[in-house]
Amino acid sequence: MIKFFRNIRQKLLAEGNTGKYLKYAIGEIFLVVVGILIALQINNWNEDHTLKNEIKKYKIALISDLAKDTLTLNKTINNLVTDTTKLGVYFKRMSNPEINVDTLKNIFKVYNPTIFGNIAFNKNTVNSLKSTGKITELEDWLQKDLIKLNELQENYYTSSKEDIRNYVDLFVLNNTKFVQMDHLNNQYNDKLSKIIWSEVDFAEFGGFLYKVFKLKYFVEGYTLNTLEKIQIETKALLYKLNTET
Repeated sequence: MIKFFRNIRQKLLAEGNTGKYLKYAIGEIFLVVVGILIALQINNWNEDHTLKNEIKKYKIALISDLAKDTLTLNKTINNLVTDTTKLGVYFKRMSNPEINVDTLKNIFKVYNPTIFGNIAFNKNTVNSLKSTGKITELEDWLQKDLIKLNELQENYYTSSKEDIRNYVDLFVLNNTKFVQMDHLNNQYNDKLSKIIWSEVDFAEFGGFLYKVFKLKYFVEGYTLNTLEKIQIETKALLYKLNTET
C-alpha cells in the first residue's frame, strides 16, 4: 500500500504537477492521521471494555464475599444473643437472697467460658482492589461504602482483640484457684478436685464469677452492638450491588 502511494507521488512529480502532488501529499497525511486516530480509538475502546469486564468480575466477587459475611454475621449474632441471655439468667440466680456455694458451683459447671463473636471477614476482593489500584475505578458511592464498611470491620478487630485479651487474663489468672469442672460430664474429675471444691470460699468464688460474668457480658454486649452495625452496612451494600449488577 505504501509503495502504491509512493508511485503515485513520483508520477505526479515526473509530470511536473507540483500542485496536485502537494494536495495528494496532504491528503495522504490526513488519511494516515485519521488511521492512527481510529486505531487509538479502537485500542481505547478495547481497554475500556476490558476494564469494565474486570470491574464487573470484581463486583460479582464482592457480592459473593458479602453474602458469606452476612451468613456468618447472622450465625454469630444469634450465638451472642443466646449467650448473653444465659449470662442474664446466671446474674438473676446469683442475685437470689438464698444463693449458696452449691448454686455457684452448679452455675460454673454449665458455664461456657468461650467468647462468641470472633469473625474473619471475607476481604480478599477488597484487598485485591486496593493492591491493584482498581478500587479507584469503582463508582464513588461504592468506594465510600467499602471504606465505611472496612472501617467498621477494622474497629471491630481492634476492640475485640483487646476485650478478649482482658477477659482471658481475668479468667485464666483467677481460675488457677479453682479447679475447672468437666463441662462435658458435669461432675468432679477426681478425689482432689472434690476436696478442693468442698472447701471453696463462698465470697471469693462468688466474687470471681461475678467479675468474669460481668466482663463477658460487657464484651459480648459491645461485640453484639458492633456486629449488628456491620450487619446493617453489609446487607445494604449487598442489596445495592445485587440491584446494580
